[in-house]
Amino acid sequence: LVGHPLGVLALAFQPDSQRVATAGFDRQVKVWDVETGEHIMNLAGHREPVRAVSFSPDGKKLLSCSDDMAIRVWHPVSGKALMVLKGHDFQDGCLCDKNSGIKNMSCLVRGHRAGVRSLAFSPDGLVLASGSYDRTARIMDATKHSFDVMRRVAIDTEVVSVALGYMDPPKEAKKRDSEWAQSFLPRLF
Repeated sequence: LVGHPLGVLALAFQPDSQRVATAGFDRQVKVWDVETGEHIMNLAGHREPVRAVSFSPDGKKLLSCSDDMAIRVWHPVSGKALMVLKGHDFQDGCLCDKNSGIKNMSCLVRGHRAGVRSLAFSPDGLVLASGSYDRTARIMDATKHSFDVMRRVAIDTEVVSVALGYMDPPKEAKKRDSEWAQSFLPRLF
């Protein structure tokens, strides 16, 4: 696939393996047809290099993160920007960006204070983790439209990569309630 003139930094396959998303130094996310190699669309909005992309396990969302401190949520078929998660730690918990031009945007989450470097969904799609140059990982509730931050973990170095998995698999593989997510999160850290 040829399309990022300044180099590719990340790629992710849609769960059904029909599409792949790539991200790069050119501040773009590009979506491709896996079978034909055809370029389907560009997703623009980041102001700095895009470091990671991740499809939700159900394939209904595509997320990208960047050195601009933002996590962007996209519709993977239409390319519509659904939300921007960006902000700093303020006591009131959020900032609102009315100049972004994105409709139906809710308050911004308490976000990273430096570029966001990595993203990962839990296998069931209930939880999203992000890692940053600010030496923190954020654990977010992916069942809510606002991706509320449930936990912030500070470490001694930049968070280069994050991953989520099951410590103890749920009894029902398709259980999708946030109570279960809350019960396994304390065991992650």
